[in-house]
Amino acid sequence: VSIDGTIIFLSEQICKLSGYTEQEVVGKPVTLFKSDYHTPDFYEWMLGKITKGNLWQGDINCIGKNGVLFWLEIQVKPFVKNAGVQEYIVLT
Repeated sequence: VSIDGTIIFLSEQICKLSGYTEQEVVGKPVTLFKSDYHTPDFYEWMLGKITKGNLWQGDINCIGKNGVLFWLEIQVKPFVKNAGVQEYIVLT
């Protein structure tokens, strides 16, 4: 995921869970998968951690192409260089 939240790669596992192909989501905002399960405070808290270069891990509720909700256990690892966070690596 790029620094601005754009999807740059999607694994085959996430494609199967979400119903999207990689071609359908690359270039789209990561909020494409955002369900209404989590509160805005949750996302603010999570973003606060990763934008400071800290690892975040936990379970997150997502929504697929067909509207079906699914859970992912993820780790969001900021890729940090001298100038700060460059992009985020999301592992499932």
